[in-house]
Amino acid sequence: MVSAQLAPQGYLMYVWNDGFFGGNGIDHSVATKSESVNGRNRPHNGDKNDNKGGNENDRLRRGIRKLPPLTPCPATHPSYVDEDAYPECFDENWDTHMKRKELWGAVRTAVPPERRVTHILLSRVSNIVVDAGPGSSACNAPGTETLKATLREARAPSVGVKVYALFSIDDEAFSEADRVPDVVAWNQYCASCPNEKFDGVAINNERFSTKKCDADGSEEFILNRLWDAKVAAAAGDIKLHFSIGWHWGWCDVGLGILNNIAWGPPGGGPIVTKPANGHFIDIADSVDVQVSWNTPSTMATRATKAGAAYAEMLGKPFWVLAYTNPSDDDCRFTFFPTVGGCTSGDLTMLGLWEAFDQMVDGAFVADPVPAARGGIHYFRGVYSTGLLGWPKLIGPTVIPFLCADDSPLTPFPP
Repeated sequence: MVSAQLAPQGYLMYVWNDGFFGGNGIDHSVATKSESVNGRNRPHNGDKNDNKGGNENDRLRRGIRKLPPLTPCPATHPSYVDEDAYPECFDENWDTHMKRKELWGAVRTAVPPERRVTHILLSRVSNIVVDAGPGSSACNAPGTETLKATLREARAPSVGVKVYALFSIDDEAFSEADRVPDVVAWNQYCASCPNEKFDGVAINNERFSTKKCDADGSEEFILNRLWDAKVAAAAGDIKLHFSIGWHWGWCDVGLGILNNIAWGPPGGGPIVTKPANGHFIDIADSVDVQVSWNTPSTMATRATKAGAAYAEMLGKPFWVLAYTNPSDDDCRFTFFPTVGGCTSGDLTMLGLWEAFDQMVDGAFVADPVPAARGGIHYFRGVYSTGLLGWPKLIGPTVIPFLCADDSPLTPFPP
């Protein structure tokens, strides 16, 4: 079999609050868990219009199956447990040095060079950076030293990854835009040196799925709020990343009806009419697109419809996001190994990597996206858990930079 050409290097990875830690030897009887303040581990399904809150809806959106308790948590079993019912199988992803060692293994130190992650979107930072500023006690908030250690380790030569603060409030007010100044202030007042600073802010707000093609001004409101976030990020010399749905630029994909919006930046910018995703790509410094499928042909086609060529023309990073968390809606949405099997996709780590390669290669797909990079949603959904087909990726101990040794960062893709 002929192998596909390698996809452009530099994966992106979501790192949510909690992850599955089955079979890794952690004594969960004494482990403590902090409250999620920044959104739960959700499917983030670009096809779904369910944006309701509440525990039950949240559980459904994450696609978690209720199964009998498994003691100990399975090391190699294609099943999942409910985090709410069986918290002993889950834990925070980056609150200790040993957990971060596994994170850095999955990101860089335990994978081939062509599979390395160059950008992580880090959740669970809201309560740490909130209201940072001169003379503020926020720089001494619980978790501050852990966050600083994480940022310094990310800059170590063996890792060399960019870190974006991830916000996913997912409300109609698009409140994520109001968190950007907090990150800017953290960098200015709380970081003791450059290696304790964030490189950017990532916003995951999916309200546009329920507002697209409405004539009530809600689309323009979301664009205005994203522009607010961009202005705040640029003022703080950090990047803005945004997650888009593949179909947001269309009112009816089957009929070929585009969702064209006449919009310009608030404050007197020129009004331009283009598909919604074109505006999002214009505003953000980079985007990922939720393609919600596990075969390279559909991933590529949906990425094309989402505006991959336009992003390439502008020279902006464009990641095709693959789900590695479970979905009860349709097993084809994800690379998670579904209970009972799935007739679509190669639901393994190697299958995911191969899909990223094939989606850029015209020998394998009809609509190749040659400049697109692979995106993984999310660390420890199944990626690097030790479940069947998904080995744990544990690298060597990472020696972080200290502020007293604030050496230049290792070069890597923008």
